[in-house]
Amino acid sequence: IVEQKTVHDQGQFRVILSHAPGAPGHLSWLGEPAPMGALEYVSPDAYAVAGLLMEDPTLILDDLIGMLSSEDPPSLGELQQWQDRVGLDLRQDLAEPLGGEVVLALDGPVLPVPSWKVVLRVDDPARFEQSLEKLWQELDRVAASEGKPGVQWSVEESGGVRYWLVRSTDNAFSASYRYHGGYFLMAPSRALLDAAVQARESGLFLPASQTFQALLPVDGRVDYSAFLYQNVQPILGSLADAIPRAKSAQPGPPLALAAAAGELPPMLLCLAAGQDCVMVTGT
Repeated sequence: IVEQKTVHDQGQFRVILSHAPGAPGHLSWLGEPAPMGALEYVSPDAYAVAGLLMEDPTLILDDLIGMLSSEDPPSLGELQQWQDRVGLDLRQDLAEPLGGEVVLALDGPVLPVPSWKVVLRVDDPARFEQSLEKLWQELDRVAASEGKPGVQWSVEESGGVRYWLVRSTDNAFSASYRYHGGYFLMAPSRALLDAAVQARESGLFLPASQTFQALLPVDGRVDYSAFLYQNVQPILGSLADAIPRAKSAQPGPPLALAAAAGELPPMLLCLAAGQDCVMVTGT
């Protein structure tokens, strides 16, 4: 069922896909609608955010391994050999510690490096961290064997907070991460991590912003299984202003970018998974 209507001069649509009780196929990976605490680490100034609730990360991994077993048995054997060599069980050491919440965001300055952010719910941080460090070691080993830049990581403490820094030896990639309130936070810098924690502790986060609230569907639902949000107007406008313009002011990419920014309103797509249907709403 597809519906489209206009409410208070705002276009909205809703798509409902009904099915027999029990979600089929990949739909079973979706968790039921619930509050998403990971979203509280995203500021109201974020210009692109995606969030997902998983029913159970271990079930997703089991399904993927099952598909690999039926479609490419030799690769499954190679995967098992890799796990034995690294000393890492993907199910027990990476999937089980996760709590089922994932948020990806572009949140902060876009220049000189885009301010991306990853937030994961982690129920067992100690085991998850041990697994990550084994992965860093394996990435470094593989890079060295192929003659490519390696991976280095270190741990720093500041103000009683522990930060991890991961970077390539040629400095082409660098990221920091920390744990807070049951969540794993990763971003290009410690400053962005601290800003994420401050957003949550101050209550000044995206779900509480007027822009986000105004985009919620009129049916009163506030919890979803997944969502996609964009508000690129401010960032496109600032990028257009940052691009030097020719004195002749001839139409070109900067002007076209500014025009696009003025015509692209904020948007929110929400997905709610139920026992016998999946509903997608958009504003």
